Amino acid sequence: MNKDQQKPVNKRLAALQNSISGNTSRELQARNRQDFEKAAQSPDAQKTNIPVDLIDPNPYQPRIRFDPLKIEELAKSIQEIGQIQPIAVRIMDDGRYQLIAGERRLKAVKLCEKPEILATVFEVNDKIMAEMALAENIQREDLSDYEVALAIQKNEQFFESKIKMAEHMNKARTDIYKYLAFFKLPDWILSRLENNPFLFGRRIADPLATLIISAKYAANKEAYDEAIRNSLTKLETDALTTTLFMADIERCVREISYPRRMSSEAVKSHYQVQGKKVGSFVSDVKGITIKIDQAALSDNLVNEISDFIANKLSAQKITTA
Repeated sequence: MNKDQQKPVNKRLAALQNSISGNTSRELQARNRQDFEKAAQSPDAQKTNIPVDLIDPNPYQPRIRFDPLKIEELAKSIQEIGQIQPIAVRIMDDGRYQLIAGERRLKAVKLCEKPEILATVFEVNDKIMAEMALAENIQREDLSDYEVALAIQKNEQFFESKIKMAEHMNKARTDIYKYLAFFKLPDWILSRLENNPFLFGRRIADPLATLIISAKYAANKEAYDEAIRNSLTKLETDALTTTLFMADIERCVREISYPRRMSSEAVKSHYQVQGKKVGSFVSDVKGITIKIDQAALSDNLVNEISDFIANKLSAQKITTA
């Protein structure tokens, strides 16, 4: 066999080796995260009591709000049976500690007014901190899309590309862009999400951001801003579902730009033949609606009316079956 015949085989082997190498690398990354979680739970892990006043929050924590009732329940449990699971922290250069995991436990211990908390101390850098924050929080069902987006924004610097971040999070790259669409929204919308992170998700943030950078929004900004505020209020009060949110904005814009007349202002009349109503005529901001009973019209009269309207509008009459 000559060299030219061997090349395809070598290429296939090289591709296979690269694939194995890539899979091994990803497996090791996952295993490292699992090792950390196991290490935190291991009875051999070094645990110590640390003054709560020396512990700073995790800067990569995506969660905005914590359920106060759940914190109270946890605090009551700690008062009754003590702290079972330690929190995880890392020691900083200034001698203080930074929380890695266990913010609920830390809040509960503070609520109990205990001066110290049981903790496991690790030596980790910012990149590992960021990866652990994503691994710990990103898949939780009680985390909103907006909070996930905050985590992505905070940790994006630690990944080579959005593709690498998507792989780490086990999500599609297009999904990452949908999360990041939150940060294309103006501050007055983001402030409502700060108060209620579950107000809407990435599937609303993406088309809403697209709308806000569109030409039609720029041409009618005041009407759109008012419409968006109205629709957000409806979401907050459960008067609107997220599936109808974007359509409701467009409907509100039409109403703001072309206010509907009150029913008393609409031109209404009806037609009678020998005292019997045979049709009606309604004119409002939407247009003109004419309804006539079929029995009162001959085929010739229908054609005459149709031709009359076409002539008055200087329109081409097109008849379809």
